[in-house]
Amino acid sequence: MSRSEQRAKLLALATQIWTAFGVAMQQLPHNTQVTLKRAVVDSDVRWVLSLVLAAAIGINRGQQRESAALAKVRGLHSETFRMLMADMGAGFIVAEADPWLQRTQGLPSALTTGQLDQAATALTQMINALPDQRVLTDWLEGNEFLSVGWAAVRRFPEPGYGRPSLWAEIPDEPVPTLNAARGERFDRADFSARHPKKK
Repeated sequence: MSRSEQRAKLLALATQIWTAFGVAMQQLPHNTQVTLKRAVVDSDVRWVLSLVLAAAIGINRGQQRESAALAKVRGLHSETFRMLMADMGAGFIVAEADPWLQRTQGLPSALTTGQLDQAATALTQMINALPDQRVLTDWLEGNEFLSVGWAAVRRFPEPGYGRPSLWAEIPDEPVPTLNAARGERFDRADFSARHPKKK
């Protein structure tokens, strides 16, 4: 499957998570809401976190059964997701998101079935169950996360924003042309160099 198809799948999954965050927002602690609404380029931290969580589900470093099931249903290719994140220098941030996913095992299952309310509930439970909310907000407000966020938003505009990507994408590899039939190769062959004419 091509990179462009996998980019579209990443965006579709991130959009689902972003929408679920919108439903969950009022149930989250006030400081977390403020952090998620913090501006990043022409979007916000909520969209960046949605992209990071979508990538983490697709890569599935923790080998979680629910994430694997979602990847199979959606046709997510983990190696391509890794490359997309590595292009933006986001590999480390996605790896750091994996423990958060382990706290919200209901999220991949809800995304698999398209149940937005359940996805919102899973995100709410993940965040509200944290013993110290500052751990999450410190991570989201850190220079490393925001640096990745700057690249991610330029590459993947927020859903419905209408701005084209500001990222020069690597084109998909061209489809290789079929080898010419053996007879055609023989007809075009030039034997003059190997068999010079006799004088």
